[in-house]
Amino acid sequence: MNIERSLKLLVESGKVYFGVEQTVKAAGKKEAKMIIVSKNCPEEAFTEKKYHGVPIYHFKGTSTELGAACGKPFAVSALAVVDAGESDILNAGKE
Repeated sequence: MNIERSLKLLVESGKVYFGVEQTVKAAGKKEAKMIIVSKNCPEEAFTEKKYHGVPIYHFKGTSTELGAACGKPFAVSALAVVDAGESDILNAGKE
């Protein structure tokens, strides 16, 4: 799986929330199907394998690199996948 390609397709065809605050809210409301965090994400709760029962994928790059992989001109330290759209992102980490 090419994670960068999957992230771009996710943002184009699915529904995501960007940022730690929005990600925490989505997980708490059971909206998120997966949480993706950068390696320099400041939220300590995301160091576990699950957060509110939601699986967490630890992106190997920084927040700037995660933002770029999502096709955004800003840093993204965390994002919540609400609807994967046409992306295979929900299979990330299962290989």
